[in-house]
Amino acid sequence: MKRLKKWCLTLTVALTVLTANAGELQKPTEIPRVLFSTDIGGTDPDDNQSIAHLMMYTDLFDLEGLVSSPSFGSNCAGARYQLIVREEIMRDWAQRWQWLKDEDEEAYIFTSFREPSTDGMRYLYSYDALHWDTIPGVIMPPMIGNEKPYTDAFTGEEKWPNFAPQQRCLRDPSIIQGPDGTFHLVWTTQWSGSRFFGYASSKDLIHWSEQREIHVMDDIPTNNVWAPELFYDEDLQLYFIIWSSQIDPKTYTDADKLGTNNCHRLWYTTTKDFQTFTPAKRYYDPGFNSIDGFLIKRAPKDYVLVVKDNRKPGYSNLFCVFGESPYGPFKNPTERIGRTFSEGPCAVQLPDGEWLIYFDQYHPQEYTAVSTRDFKTFTSAASRVSIPETHKHGTIVKIKKSLLDKILNAGNTLNDK
Repeated sequence: MKRLKKWCLTLTVALTVLTANAGELQKPTEIPRVLFSTDIGGTDPDDNQSIAHLMMYTDLFDLEGLVSSPSFGSNCAGARYQLIVREEIMRDWAQRWQWLKDEDEEAYIFTSFREPSTDGMRYLYSYDALHWDTIPGVIMPPMIGNEKPYTDAFTGEEKWPNFAPQQRCLRDPSIIQGPDGTFHLVWTTQWSGSRFFGYASSKDLIHWSEQREIHVMDDIPTNNVWAPELFYDEDLQLYFIIWSSQIDPKTYTDADKLGTNNCHRLWYTTTKDFQTFTPAKRYYDPGFNSIDGFLIKRAPKDYVLVVKDNRKPGYSNLFCVFGESPYGPFKNPTERIGRTFSEGPCAVQLPDGEWLIYFDQYHPQEYTAVSTRDFKTFTSAASRVSIPETHKHGTIVKIKKSLLDKILNAGNTLNDK
């Protein structure tokens, strides 16, 4: 009787823990031992559901057993006040709970490529978005792209691409998952001479659709379409694709003329289905050579655009600008957020709300990151992150651990190079 009273007391404590502050459950310092009484065993399916719900909270108390006392139904005979001890039930539920837990855990995929970008897209993976490992093999080789000379849009000269000529490329792969679960991918198909970007889709990140050319600059003079980045706005239910393209040298500003390379601006198009696209328009124009725009939504009417100042020499820095809409306008540029010779930014938010902005430090060669919570102050995260040396910039997508397990198994069958 004393033991039963003790169980009743601990049951009260456990129920208090479960019901108080239901939105912010706190694990008690001392785990109480609990015996639960239930009328499971009758004909009401709600009782079975209630026990399943109970099992979801067994990390908050020590479940000693269940007393089944069904009041009616065909199953009640011989089951009244039957003690279902934990040794008989917890083994099965521990396995079920672990399965549910594993299914719900999240992981991260980082799209990647290796120079000279002719073999195709690769993946990195992580469980915390800080420490990354390589998935072996090429996930998707380039099947589209330039294999012939192009005509310079401004001089009329016939030229070969100055990087990997006569070869197809897949670089700057940008990935995003749509609301229906489909993954969408865009990429740069050539260093120069390409007026389109590549596109493919996938349901599982393993099997990709046939690659397509998305022509967005056919009617606008330029010699390249670089680093397309994907963004999906839930409120507008619209995909944005932001990229960089060379502008006519006749339109260079004084700031453009400070640099020694071709000058670019950010452009964009939108789509709902990746079949039809709005006409290409200028996206953000700071008045100087700029590329690699990566868009972040922190909250409604709170957008951050990470951009590379591509003037050289003396520049080549990343900075942020802010807007109230994914269409812009963007203003209030920050100071540079990384060392000189940084490019290819992408951002990921950690579970505690902190943001990491990864980027390619290409001179000297290093892949690194900075952290921020307000996008006003930025702290080096180099000592906190680890990235394989061969990785080149892509973007990060959050997935379920169960999907990552399938990708890892598929990666083991690929031939690495």
